[in-house]
Amino acid sequence: MRYIHLSIMIAAVMILYSGCSSSKRLSNKTTLTPGELFELLNRRADSIKSFYAEGTISFESPDVSNSGSFRLYIQGTDSARIDLRGPLGIRVATFLLTEKNGIYYDWFENRAVFSSDYLRSSIIPISVEFHQLISILTWGIPNININDSLNYFSISPEEYSLNYISVDGEKRMSIDRVNYTGKYYRYSKPDSTMQLLVQSFHSIDAGGLNFPETIRITDRNETNNITVVYDDIQLNEPVTCAFTIPKSAKIIYR
Repeated sequence: MRYIHLSIMIAAVMILYSGCSSSKRLSNKTTLTPGELFELLNRRADSIKSFYAEGTISFESPDVSNSGSFRLYIQGTDSARIDLRGPLGIRVATFLLTEKNGIYYDWFENRAVFSSDYLRSSIIPISVEFHQLISILTWGIPNININDSLNYFSISPEEYSLNYISVDGEKRMSIDRVNYTGKYYRYSKPDSTMQLLVQSFHSIDAGGLNFPETIRITDRNETNNITVVYDDIQLNEPVTCAFTIPKSAKIIYR
């Protein structure tokens, strides 16, 4: 998303959200085992057939810090489309992502980039696999690989804390005990080098489920940061992820 036309506002946004936690949160006295917790979360994921959201996306890197509005369309676990818009709602770019490929279309330059491996093609600036991206956008943190081994589990009045170990490294996460949204995720290599950091704040209700209102994603070098703030979410309504690229567009394959 390095192509987004964006403003410097991410610091103000994060300061605002970090200081406005609700004092009306009700403690959830239910104590779940890890198995019960993820059974509940799996049922939650299965209930989301489609997902539509509007809001603001901010991008921060050493070279640029900008922001703009977006519209997000997710169809099950198959595809996702993101429309980025600038001032006055002018469409800037469209991303179409699936598990196997990605398309980036620049509406200003009439240029489309196709990639069978968008993680390495610069279509998106942070290395996140498709299923992880869907989990982040609809839950707040990536989901867990079934091959990961639970190393640590604890419960506080506010959250569940879990630590997973695999041959690829360590994954630490926390899940809100009241609304069951992801709050924190940190993936590190065996040498403790951080690869991905995701933090989520507050919640917004849609269709009887809670979703993170603000999601911040940081890459392994801590140089690229993306912050998504949802203004509105609609659940299980008809969505269309496909879009038509103009015949006159310049096509690039990566």
